[in-house]
Order: sequence, then structure tokens, then C-alpha cells
Amino acid sequence: MKINPSININNFISKIVLLLIITTIVNTNSFGQKSYSLFEMVETAKISSVEAQKARNRYQNQYWNYRVYKSDLKPQVGFDATLPNFSRDIRLVPQGDGNNDFQYISQMTTQGNLSVTQNTPLGGQIFMSSKLQRFDNLITNELYYNANPAIIGYQQSILGFNKYKWDKKISPLRYEEAERAYQENMEMVAFQVSNFFFDLLIAQISYNIADINKANNDTLYKISEGRFRLGKIAENELLQMRLSVMNAQNDMKMAELSLLTSQLNLKRFVGLDDNNMKLIEPQSVPFFKIDEKVAIEMANKKRSDVLRFDRKQLEGERDLAKAKGESGFQAELFATYGLTQTGSDISSAYKNPQNQQGVSFGIDIPILDWGKTKARVQSAKSNKELIDNTIEQDKQNFEQEIFIQTRSYEMLRQQLELSKVADTVAIRRYDIARKRYLLGKIGITDLNIALADKDRAKKSYLMSLKSFWSAYFRLRLLTMYDFEKGIEIEYDLPY
Repeated sequence: MKINPSININNFISKIVLLLIITTIVNTNSFGQKSYSLFEMVETAKISSVEAQKARNRYQNQYWNYRVYKSDLKPQVGFDATLPNFSRDIRLVPQGDGNNDFQYISQMTTQGNLSVTQNTPLGGQIFMSSKLQRFDNLITNELYYNANPAIIGYQQSILGFNKYKWDKKISPLRYEEAERAYQENMEMVAFQVSNFFFDLLIAQISYNIADINKANNDTLYKISEGRFRLGKIAENELLQMRLSVMNAQNDMKMAELSLLTSQLNLKRFVGLDDNNMKLIEPQSVPFFKIDEKVAIEMANKKRSDVLRFDRKQLEGERDLAKAKGESGFQAELFATYGLTQTGSDISSAYKNPQNQQGVSFGIDIPILDWGKTKARVQSAKSNKELIDNTIEQDKQNFEQEIFIQTRSYEMLRQQLELSKVADTVAIRRYDIARKRYLLGKIGITDLNIALADKDRAKKSYLMSLKSFWSAYFRLRLLTMYDFEKGIEIEYDLPY
């Protein structure tokens, strides 16, 4: 009985292809892997990532700074005391006749002071206090008390820099900016983790492709060896097939390194301790229309940059006012009114208190400073102009960035659809080319071209997928608006 060699070869090829499919299925369904979708990874990163924690820390820092500012607006109650102040020394003591004499002293003073202070919108400070002092002369064993039951006073800088006025304008703005910045930072985490997610997803798929290509090339090389022995192909084609095997092995090693690096980057960013994670490729993409006017309107309403522009301008005006207020004529008013009395015991120190008043008005006028005052003011003016020009440019870039992002999002979605179709076509073309090669109808060169086109189309699709989702999260970040659901993006504040 005569055996047809081509029939045996075809049977052998069919068995090899079936074994290859089974091996691929087993390899791509590893046991013990936990699967993560894109949004599962995003939510995990918002909870456990270092960047999310840093966002919370930055907000908390601004929160407590704002609490300090709010506390400064309220009355401050304090108590200070000296318990006691002991002294034994020889000192120069004024005498009743106007002369001075060195005398040996041994004394102890003790005092306590309860005070209430309140800052005023004019930049001054009103205060009230109650004070009690005790004096012990340890040489004569004499004891005296001095009481100030009530003292009220006011302190005011005239024509000077009013710090409280500017704090009232800037501090609430800075706190609201911090609230918005926290929202943006959390959305920034989503944007960043999406890039790491697709880096690893591309690495995993590329590794699987490299693994399959290596197995396919090994199988085709064995078939080519059989064909060579039967004289159906030339040695040049066999050597080319062997080169394809070696290239596939090299691609496999490179894909393995890329997979390891991408996995470590994603684990480090998200804060996961999973060495065997598997990412799920998004099978559908959101489809929605973007109104550019709505995008800009929401960005102006939600973005911290808008408040940052206003804050920077106010800070420039404040610094200019400070330079003017601290460089010219200075005047300080200080006035007190209260009651005072002395006695040998505490009760007598509070009987029939006497009036106590005090007023002081001081001025400071620079006469010759060699241009220092003018230089300070001009420097502050120049800095304010620089801030204004920078902010104006930032405002233009702000709206331009949103405009470009809204346009690019739609283009990237269309590009993704086209690259997905191209990927499907390239896979189909390679399958046909491989079958035709197994049947001996095309050469190894045509098969390698089909393989290269398939891998290139897959990589192009994966990069389009990454670009689309990166644009999706960046659009959310720039507008702080969810166009898919039609709602503003809000996160619960840490406080």
C-alpha cells in the first residue's frame, strides 16, 4: 500500500495546531490570579495609594491653617504668671534726695495676669486684663500687694500695613482653593493609575502574544524541518524560519522584562501587594457628546486654578500695600485705662482702687534712606505686574487646554474604533496566512509579514485604548465634570 506523504504531514499539522490551542488556553488562564478591571483599580488607588494619602495630607494642612485664621478672629484668653522671681544682690538704688546708693537687697516678686485680646478689622488690637503682684522684702520681712482689677487698652498702627484686612480676603479663598485642589488631586490619582493600568495591560497582552508567537514559531520550525527533509522547501527558508524562532525568543524575554517593570510600577503606585494580578481589558467605551461651553463653565466653577488666579492677584496687591505701609511714615497709638491699688494684704489691694491711664503716640519718619523705600515699592509693583501678566497667560492656557481636550476626546474615540477593526482584520489575515503556509501555498516571508502586521495592529489598538482612556480621565480632571452621567465630580472631604 502506497502512503501519501502529504496526508501524513497534514494530519501531523492538525495535531500540532490542536495541541498549540490547548496550550495557549491553559497558559492564559493561570490559577490563583485575581482579576482587576480599570475602575476597580482606580477605586483601589483612591483609597490605598500614596498619592491619595498625600492629597488628604495637603488638604488637612490647609484645613488646620484655616482653623488658625478663624481662631485669630475670636477673642483670645490667656493667663501668665511668675511664680516666683527671687533676687539676692547688691544693686544701685535711687535715694529720696536724688542720689544713688549701692545696697544689699533680698526680695521676691510673684505676679499673675489674666488677659483677653481681640483683633479688630482696622488692624489694631483691643485688650482687657486683670493683674495681681506680690512683693516680699526678705530683709525687712515687709509684704506688699499691687492689684490692677481691670485694665482696658487699645493699640493701633496708623497709616501702616493692615495684615488682618488682607488675611480676611485671602485666607477663605486659600481654603476654598484647597477644597477644590483635593477634589482635583483625587481625580488626578484616577488619571495616573489609568496610565499605569494600561501599561501593565499592554505588557500582559504583549507577553501573551510573544508566548503564542514563540510557540507558533517553534511548531512551524518543526514542520519546516519535516518539509526540508522531504525536499519541499529550500534550506534558505528553513534558516529563515529558525531566525524567526530566535527573534520570537528574544521578544519573549523583552516582553517578560516589560511585564515585570509595569507590574512593579502599578503595585507601587496603587499600594497593592499582589504579585499575580491580571487586568481585564475594557470591552466597551463610554459614548457621550461634549458641549464645549459646558466644559469651560464647569471648569470655571470647579477648578482650583480659577481661585488660584484670584488669590495670586490679591497676594500681589497685599505685598504692594505692605511695601508702601512699611516704607513710609509710621505712627503707633497706644492707650490704656484701668484701676490700681496697693496694700499689705490682698483685700486691701482691692479697696478703693485709683484711676490709671496711659496714652502714647509714636511716629517714625524716614529722612534719608538712600532710595531704599522707593526700591522696595518699585520691586513690589514690578512683581505685581509680573503676577498679573502670568495670570492672564495662564487664563488663556486654561481655556485652550479644555478646548483641545474636548476636541481630541472625540477623535481618539473614533481612532479607537478604527484600530479595533484593523486589529480584527490583521488577526484574521494572519490566521489565513498561517493555514496557507501549512498547506504550502505561501512562503515564510509572506507569513512573517502577516505576523508583523498582526502584532503591529494589536499594539496600535492597545495604544489607542490607552490614549482614549487617558483622555477620558483627563477630561474629567480638567472640567471636574462627569459627562457620561451628567453630574459634577465630588469627593467627601477628609474633615
